[in-house]
Amino acid sequence: MKPGRLAHGWSWVTEATWSSDLRTALRQAVRAIPAVIARRIGPCQIEITRLSPEIRSRWELGQDMTRISVQASLADPHEIVLEVLLCTGQILWERATEDEIRGYLLLLHAEIAQNLPGEIDEEAWEKKQALLTTRWRARSLRALLDYAKASFAATVAEYIHALWHDVTVRSGPEFLPPEAVRQRLLWMAQHYPPNPGYQLFAEE
Repeated sequence: MKPGRLAHGWSWVTEATWSSDLRTALRQAVRAIPAVIARRIGPCQIEITRLSPEIRSRWELGQDMTRISVQASLADPHEIVLEVLLCTGQILWERATEDEIRGYLLLLHAEIAQNLPGEIDEEAWEKKQALLTTRWRARSLRALLDYAKASFAATVAEYIHALWHDVTVRSGPEFLPPEAVRQRLLWMAQHYPPNPGYQLFAEE
């Protein structure tokens, strides 16, 4: 199938039925990706396809193009697009500068020092729990970076999600408190500014 065009010179292909809702959501979400992030990732093709049942998404860095593959059988267009944004965050972690990684680790350190509960998504929450289970793991650089990578990707996805359309911060012991989410999104906006015409928070 001939690839469809997206913002930033990105493209999409699909083996599944391509609904107008999915096409619209994907185009809007990719358009909301800050240009600085899109440049870091470079040319990218998004494929909506049938993966193994246990795989929601995967990505591959190529010499000429990055490829993101997302499970076509996910519940709805919104869920598929959020998976694309999560992959975008995972790829950005691989392309982040040392200063950006150091800054994000300091942000997480401040949260942990305040005993802030929860995380933005389930995978990051599980990694955080694993990190803090024992004193030995809490001192493990590998466990810290494993958690930071999942947390960073989830935060990037939520940041782009908030630029794409209004979002509601989830509450509960497994979720990061709203003020901490706000601070993370502000950190993202400082390092990866929104495109012209986009704003992170509505004017008060």
